[in-house]
Amino acid sequence: MGDYTRMITTPKAHTVLWMLGLIVGSTACSEPEPPLVPWPSSIEFHGGEMALTPASAIVVQHSELDALASVLAEEISLAFGLDMGIRSETHPGDIVLQLDSQMLAEEYSVTSDSMVVVTGGNYIGVALGTTTLLQALAPTATGAAVPHMRIYDSPQSSYRGLLVDVARQWHSIETLKQIVVMCRLYKIRYLQLHLTDNQSFTFPSESFPSLATPGRSFSGGTTVSRGVRRNARRKPGP
Repeated sequence: MGDYTRMITTPKAHTVLWMLGLIVGSTACSEPEPPLVPWPSSIEFHGGEMALTPASAIVVQHSELDALASVLAEEISLAFGLDMGIRSETHPGDIVLQLDSQMLAEEYSVTSDSMVVVTGGNYIGVALGTTTLLQALAPTATGAAVPHMRIYDSPQSSYRGLLVDVARQWHSIETLKQIVVMCRLYKIRYLQLHLTDNQSFTFPSESFPSLATPGRSFSGGTTVSRGVRRNARRKPGP
């Protein structure tokens, strides 16, 4: 979590904030429906909305979701200036994250009434649900609000990927961190890095350290751990 905090306090944080704005910003225009991307397979609106306030918190029903709760809290703080704690007891106005073994792996539901409940078949499913929740939030004077609704959804494609060619067009680690955030916000499951080509050799080698192009080699640990928390898997390219 420290890496993420350092990133959002740098000038490049404007890029991350802009990406979050693409997702949540247009909801503030009093549109009848939130701008969900992609549109869920099933959605019902029930009228009214639930407010997120400084008294709201993120409730984790399963310890496997602790890392995701931290990510969601960071994103809500960045987008809405609302600092939400994480706790185990539920109260009205909270966001609840939970697993349901009866659901398929990437299935999820989001129900908003007196509280928001995000349920998924596994970590991936809950992560997709929290992205949908972020898209549905609209800023208010005291924090944010989400429509009273019920959503059920699952990905239409099991492989949802983005290829970034860092061999021909260099991208710094900071840029790749921001791309990981973008992958989460658009529910992209895999980030593939094309690491080596005629232009440069970016894959580090302990056995042959001189192979790497000077100033253009990576050590993948930072983006890997960052991506796992945000449900984006790194796939090294050829």
